[in-house]
Amino acid sequence: NPEENVIEYLYLVEEGRQLDGLRISLDSTNSFAVACFKQKQGILVNSLAEDISLYVDGITYRGELPMAAMMFQPLVVEDESIGVITVQSRKEQVYTETTLDVLGMLAAYLSIAIQNARKSKKLHEEIERRELIQQELQQLNCELASLSNRDGLTNIANRRHFDESLQQAWYAALRQQTPISLLMIDVDSLKEYNDLYGHLSGDDVINQIARALEQSVKRSTDLVARYGGDEFAVLLTYTDSAGALHVAQAIQTNVAACNKLLREVSPGRRITVSIGIATMMPSIDTRVSDLIAHSDMALYQAKRAGRDCIRIFGMANTGDVS
Repeated sequence: NPEENVIEYLYLVEEGRQLDGLRISLDSTNSFAVACFKQKQGILVNSLAEDISLYVDGITYRGELPMAAMMFQPLVVEDESIGVITVQSRKEQVYTETTLDVLGMLAAYLSIAIQNARKSKKLHEEIERRELIQQELQQLNCELASLSNRDGLTNIANRRHFDESLQQAWYAALRQQTPISLLMIDVDSLKEYNDLYGHLSGDDVINQIARALEQSVKRSTDLVARYGGDEFAVLLTYTDSAGALHVAQAIQTNVAACNKLLREVSPGRRITVSIGIATMMPSIDTRVSDLIAHSDMALYQAKRAGRDCIRIFGMANTGDVS
């Protein structure tokens, strides 16, 4: 353990039992293991009493029974000691240079195996670390993508996200030959409200309208977006004009309900919205810009009709809701 400057016996067996917790300082002068580790050479001791002074100053035995003979071989990789292997006996004169060489060959194999295991572990840890970093980056990218698609004030879809979604929905409707509807919504009298109460209060109105729009759509495929300033858009796929009108009426109801949280524009006059609806069945002769233009024209008709009402493009009278 280079961090703590000690030799740790990770696997130590005596009399068939595994012993735990043996640690020896690399500064010790009383350890055959430390001497072997530092010298990077095998040590053969056949008589502890006779050979001890050849390698160490003294010895303090860590097991339960003293050992009379022992062999040590360093575990060396690329000329660097990484550990020690030892075999010991309570009997003297039981080991030879040949058995020491055999232990040395085993140590060489062990050194390579341990180094490979360490590299494998390090590689595995590095792969896990990089995977974690990759996951964090993916999460951050998702968060950034989400932020880039959201309106900073209302947290609903912004104009950029709306434009992309409308293009995708248009071509999907073209392929499947299904109707697509677009609601353009304008907040009535917002300028007057800002003049009376300030732009922070006007921002509160925008937020309340956004919540009312979100409450009015029921499907995950429906998209509520801030189109710009005091204008909003609601994209409804697989929806004909009757379904779009139903959503528009729900919007008016929810906007009326949110007025409980807002002040009056003038005595008896509350915040309202005007809504223009356009529904199309895409074809090779039509473009997505036609849908936007039609809903804009319908919104203009709603504003001209006195505000707080709904107009559907191509219909003379939609039964305005006030």
